[in-house]
Amino acid sequence: MKVALVLRAALPGVTFAMERELLYGREPAFMHRWVLPQDALEGDLELLLAEPVAKLLARHEVMEPDEFIRRGTVAIGDLATATFSDGQALLEISGRGVSKASTLAALCVERGIGSQDVVAFGDMPNDVLMLEWAGTSYAMANAHPDVVAAADATCASNDDDGVAEVLEKLFA
Repeated sequence: MKVALVLRAALPGVTFAMERELLYGREPAFMHRWVLPQDALEGDLELLLAEPVAKLLARHEVMEPDEFIRRGTVAIGDLATATFSDGQALLEISGRGVSKASTLAALCVERGIGSQDVVAFGDMPNDVLMLEWAGTSYAMANAHPDVVAAADATCASNDDDGVAEVLEKLFA
């Protein structure tokens, strides 16, 4: 709740959604990109955050996306981990230190797999830490520039079966 309140104070007009286990919820003013699933929650912030969430999504309908991402990330500081994955004014917020990289690393530890044996693919900034952690990493041809800079190599785009092409070569 603290992160949401900090963002709301710093960036008036911000709206929120959340993901908790298999449950999605949003404030009524949060973007209406799709119809809410039948079991989803819609309500005020207190309802959405009454129980711990895996991911908090913050969006601003008016602010320019880069400005919102920059100002929102600064406001959050080290309270949580913030990233983004699309060209809209949408922040993805998880617990401090929780990322695709930390989750993949935990999974690999459980299975006795070292990072040097992991191949990862990404296209958006929420993938950067994972690509840096993996032993071999690929940016999709249509990837964000930060992803291209973080990856070891580039493969074809999602639409051109880039992941499949690389995996076919690795397992040939």
